[in-house]
Amino acid sequence: LSGAPWLPQTLKALPERPLHLHELFEIKKLVHYARLQQQLCARQGLDKLYPFPDLENLYALLDPEGTGSPAFSLCAAFDTRLAKYLSQLEDLQQQKRREEHRLLQAARQAEGLNRPVAEIVVSRLQSREVQKLQHSAYYILADENFANLTFRLKDSALLADLRKKIAGIGKKLASTEEDVVRKLSRKVAGFAKLLEKTADTVKLLDWDFAKARFFQSCHCCLPVLTAGVKCVARQAVNLPLKLSLEAGKRSYQPLDLNFNSSVNVLTGPNMGGKTTALQTVGQLCLLAHYALPLPAGEAEVCLFDEVWYNLEPEGGENLSSFGREIVSLSAALKKKGRGLFLFDELAKGTNPAEGEALLLAVLEYLSGQPGLTLAATHYDKPAALAPAAQYAIRGIDAKALDRFAKAGGSSLEERLDLLNQLMDYRPVRLAGKTRPPRNAIPVAGILGLPQEIIKAAEKEMGK
Repeated sequence: LSGAPWLPQTLKALPERPLHLHELFEIKKLVHYARLQQQLCARQGLDKLYPFPDLENLYALLDPEGTGSPAFSLCAAFDTRLAKYLSQLEDLQQQKRREEHRLLQAARQAEGLNRPVAEIVVSRLQSREVQKLQHSAYYILADENFANLTFRLKDSALLADLRKKIAGIGKKLASTEEDVVRKLSRKVAGFAKLLEKTADTVKLLDWDFAKARFFQSCHCCLPVLTAGVKCVARQAVNLPLKLSLEAGKRSYQPLDLNFNSSVNVLTGPNMGGKTTALQTVGQLCLLAHYALPLPAGEAEVCLFDEVWYNLEPEGGENLSSFGREIVSLSAALKKKGRGLFLFDELAKGTNPAEGEALLLAVLEYLSGQPGLTLAATHYDKPAALAPAAQYAIRGIDAKALDRFAKAGGSSLEERLDLLNQLMDYRPVRLAGKTRPPRNAIPVAGILGLPQEIIKAAEKEMGK
């Protein structure tokens, strides 16, 4: 039912015009299934949690025959005139069918036909057949073209009279149906508030069941909401990434997260999962904000008034990526309340020296603000910032990385799969300040960059 999103527009139209038959059908269907939900909630002791209004009078209005079906039609029970005209129409239709059958049988015998037919198409070359039908007492020429003639069964006087009566009853029936719909629409309008409350209750029930399905299918937990600034989770899952990896037959590593300082700096190897950690924190906090279960084994989080992530989709502003990033951050910093700021290589769109200085200044500023900041970076100075808690992605053993970089003969897909298997994506807190790892060159080799370039880069780094 999804809370009947069509209902407000339908109820709004009531003072201006009668309801259409399909709108009456939708209303009856809503009421029909809402009654079943109401009964189910009552049996489970949930009627106070989901307070459906009394729907019996409205349902009786829409189902005067007592069929107990969600279908709706203008039946005889709505009005005695409808019953009268429908009965007359059915009687005339039966008489019409009997007369048509009699005429067909008579035509079959008179014209020597193998079977009774209401229409005969003959070629102009069949002159004997054409002449015979043109003089027939039972068939009349109805249509012709350059090749064929079409003859149809003539109406008898009785059949013509029946058709005329049926047309007359049809007009009276249509006029009566319009009158019945107008009266029924006015009565339904009197239940507008009840219908709105029903739709709201259905929405609430539907939302709770959707959350329950999400809880079960994604193996979620109900988080502990804390007043302190923190995001702590065990076996947390980045759902979009997990689904994407599983679709590609690759495994996903859940994350254990423990960020409880106002400013947290995350370092680690290239392709080590820093972005995934940031996105996972953002997803958990947003889900908690919307009162949804979290895809984790257990979690303790606080609620944020604002969640800001610098890797946003490109907007329509006439700005560079660095410009859009700074404009968006400036607006977020002006907002009141507790913010969650997720920086994934902030200011990487400018030169490294100024980018590092900007990130360092932003982190120092946010260390004095309410909220939580998590910054993934390769810069040295932010990782050594005194107020910041430093974390690092475990990554893979340096010897294993070196062996892997020298391995050859495998496809890119196989290399990526092996890299995924060897990498430990869990962030761990460091006891002291540590310079971010420098492993871009070995990873570039893993990804297939020619060895001549790799050796030249290593030589340059050794200067």
